[in-house]
Amino acid sequence: MKEMANLPVIQTSNSSFALLRKSGQLYVDKTAFLHSLISVNGAMCFFSRPRRFGKTLAVSTLEAIFQGKRNLFAGLAIDSLDYEWMVYPIIHIDFGECPECTSSGLKSWLSRKMLSIAASNSLKIEKGIDPSEQLSNLIDALSSEGNDVVVLIDEYDKVLSDHIFSAEVEKMRDVLGNFYQVIKSHGSEIRFAFITGVTKYAKLSVFSKMNNLKDYSMNRKYSSMFGYTQEELESNFSNYIDQSLASASLSRSDYLKQLKIHYDGYRFCDDAEPLYNPVSIGNFFEDGGCRFDDYWIDTGNMKLLMDLSRKVDFNVASDLDEPMNQDSLNNFDITELASQNVTSSDLKSLLFQTGYLTIRSNYLDAFGSHGYYLDFPNLEVRRAFLFNLAMAYAPNLEDRVQAGNLISMIRNSASEGRTEQLIESLRIFLSCIPYDIQIKNEKYYQSLLVCVFKLLGLIVQSEVRTSSGRIDALIDAQCQMYVIEFKIDRSPDEALLQIKSKDYCLPFMHMKLTKTIHLLGIAFDSSKRNISDWKEELI
Repeated sequence: MKEMANLPVIQTSNSSFALLRKSGQLYVDKTAFLHSLISVNGAMCFFSRPRRFGKTLAVSTLEAIFQGKRNLFAGLAIDSLDYEWMVYPIIHIDFGECPECTSSGLKSWLSRKMLSIAASNSLKIEKGIDPSEQLSNLIDALSSEGNDVVVLIDEYDKVLSDHIFSAEVEKMRDVLGNFYQVIKSHGSEIRFAFITGVTKYAKLSVFSKMNNLKDYSMNRKYSSMFGYTQEELESNFSNYIDQSLASASLSRSDYLKQLKIHYDGYRFCDDAEPLYNPVSIGNFFEDGGCRFDDYWIDTGNMKLLMDLSRKVDFNVASDLDEPMNQDSLNNFDITELASQNVTSSDLKSLLFQTGYLTIRSNYLDAFGSHGYYLDFPNLEVRRAFLFNLAMAYAPNLEDRVQAGNLISMIRNSASEGRTEQLIESLRIFLSCIPYDIQIKNEKYYQSLLVCVFKLLGLIVQSEVRTSSGRIDALIDAQCQMYVIEFKIDRSPDEALLQIKSKDYCLPFMHMKLTKTIHLLGIAFDSSKRNISDWKEELI
């Protein structure tokens, strides 16, 4: 068997292309994309991608290119393409390293970076002035001998997104806006600029004066510049796949199918080829290549997302069925999340930018406006997101083993048609909601229970439109189908009567031969904050 390269360790925040190549780690070749970008002199490029998706490695690779380290690129695409391996002065700033949370602290940090870059190039720039002036002086000094400057900025938005609820965020935004404006004003001295982040630049307005900055985030030509395509997975990880088949007890086709279900599915523009998350794939094979666990999701802090999901009563069934207008994605400003008027549309925009949602399909409305339907990219993300969302609603389930056992009990009861045990399991779950969490209305219970059923991997729809009304929830659990109506402080008989009088089950009667259809009315008691009673009829 061919000797296998070491797995790429790109899940760290300081990924180094030079170290990766020198140590013989596996590198999935993306240099043809980089060559295409740098072929245009003076190009200023921006890419937004979720964290841990290879942005830092791309920045490091560009740095090695502009340092003229051709020996590191032997055998890669760029080595055989038309490129002059000149050495350029580089200004490289990684805001992932910035610990500051105030505008004054950010200014001081930027100033230290400018002085450090100047010193590493045997230059001196003035101390005690605004960092934007220092950047201007640094570009002038670096380009004084006739060499244009390369500017590489990684995680440009992190210092803002980490502090969106701080009173300092607007002042910090102003600091960055003044700083980035210098890049445009010195465009004639810049060979190439490359900026990455999670949030698209139009959202934060820090690049409002940089009209020469081109956003490639949803450009089809560069849609697979980050992440792995199916072909890249199978060709680069072929030996790891072969080695793992026996341990996984799967055929090669079934093994690849499971990889796709768990880790594939990211699309950053419409009709693009789906992509695997590189961190998930790297960790999966490093872990032996036979445990289809959740990897990427564990690298991020989900508290903000869960708090916002609760705030807007995010319903994973109905809200994901609503399309997103392209303008809504383009005009979203992450600082709006701190307002009292945050909506489920704002949350979906954030989930898209952070990688929890991806483009499922696109549409064109009657007025010619583009939009997208979003969904979870794969099982790994869906399962982990929904689990954490359920725990956010019921935080007293702190023990993940206890939570896992309860969730399994709910799933098994639903799939086997044991409605009494299903209701009892749901009661246990609802009892874990602390008394000080405000339960506003029937929709809260509906959103929560739909979330739980979705978490179980069941086919769930909510607010299902029929010719006579809307079904609160429709649950397809293998050989069981549940047509559910919820009521709060009212009788389950009233809920069941509504299902029957409006013939909610009529569109599904053709399934009687293969499924047991449950007409289920569930009543909640607002004072007891739980299910008070239920009524069921079988068809």
